Amino acid sequence: MDIADTTLICPQNDAESFTIIDVAKRLGYETRISAQHDWFCPLDREPEQTFHDLKPHVITVEMPGLKREKSLQREHFMHIIDHHDYASLHIHRDHPKSSLEQFADLTGYELNREEMGIAINDQKYIYGLVAAGYTPDEIQNIRKLDLQMQGYTDEDFRISEEDAKNGEMLSDDATWYRSSLVERFSYLLDLHVLQNDCQFSDVAVTGKAKDQKGTYIFFSGGIELIRRLRALGGYSKQSNEQYGLWGGFENGIEQVNLAQAMDMIRKSR
Repeated sequence: MDIADTTLICPQNDAESFTIIDVAKRLGYETRISAQHDWFCPLDREPEQTFHDLKPHVITVEMPGLKREKSLQREHFMHIIDHHDYASLHIHRDHPKSSLEQFADLTGYELNREEMGIAINDQKYIYGLVAAGYTPDEIQNIRKLDLQMQGYTDEDFRISEEDAKNGEMLSDDATWYRSSLVERFSYLLDLHVLQNDCQFSDVAVTGKAKDQKGTYIFFSGGIELIRRLRALGGYSKQSNEQYGLWGGFENGIEQVNLAQAMDMIRKSR
């Protein structure tokens, strides 16, 4: 795969995607940043101009879309990078490596310590960074970049800090937070983890979603429960053999039964 013959299509919605784009540009790849700005950026919703005059090889990053992928595969060599499971879309792309690590493997690039930290953060979150020996300052910087790329403002931080004071125990091991922000919960999850000395625990967050999707639910916790929640649809990621994440919405293509999901979390232990 020659750099001159390759186009990268990638969102820019978190620290990992930001780093993939940065590395790709430094290496000389033609890089097209998605016109979408959400966490979920399906290829089928991308405007047509994204696909004009593509190189022979096309790399897509975390942009599932079977119809568009099949169309592109007729004329291009497709390299699909992802590490998520999209149960509602019947697309299963869990992977033991983060998308950044997969991109580095594909292009022969060696990640430096900071870049590897960003990869670990995206795949295994704060728990993985602690296990890998990253310092509190390094973790803080990585999380700061991630939240910055998600579009957090000073007011968002303040609101999340207030929301973090109102956690409710669903069981001996699971805490439930109600986020006041629209479809934004990462910093609230950070605060919970840091308040618990980075010790692993189950966490659920609910709040208002964008567009017409109603209420969202996000869960970070044990992998056995993640596997059961997948049966409801939504999206998920297996971080490792012990834990992962899962989420869904009241309405839309990633619709899940919110009441059933909460009941499963309550009875998980």
